[in-house]
Amino acid sequence: MNKKKSIKDKNEFLNYMLDLLEPMGELSYKPLFGGYAICKHDAAFALVFDGTVYFKTDTTNRKDYESYNSNPLTYRKQGKTISLSNLEVPAEVIEDQDRLLQWANTAYKIAKNVRKKNNKSKDKWKNYLYTSFWYWHFIVL
Repeated sequence: MNKKKSIKDKNEFLNYMLDLLEPMGELSYKPLFGGYAICKHDAAFALVFDGTVYFKTDTTNRKDYESYNSNPLTYRKQGKTISLSNLEVPAEVIEDQDRLLQWANTAYKIAKNVRKKNNKSKDKWKNYLYTSFWYWHFIVL
């Protein structure tokens, strides 16, 4: 019988992952759509859903996950399945803490870079709005 895991079970797996990742330094977590995001310096590098952990990936590390046939974290929106760039961490990697920490640190670097890119585009938008305001305020009006 396939029972849905209780909130307590989800918390136990989250705590297990936080214990394994403790050597990375200060980590935080936050609830996210029925699961949790594990963060370092506000960069979410891991997602935990239903007893599975997914690390952030890009072209630099995706092949490592594909060699284990790891599945991406997916959700459904308007009848379509959306795949995220977070891929399932294989049990063999979770069981080898040194390798887990290597993969987690790589995922953290990727998440940090994505965060930097997002902040730069927000800064560009703020600058645009600021200069547009002053342009319209002093020159046009």
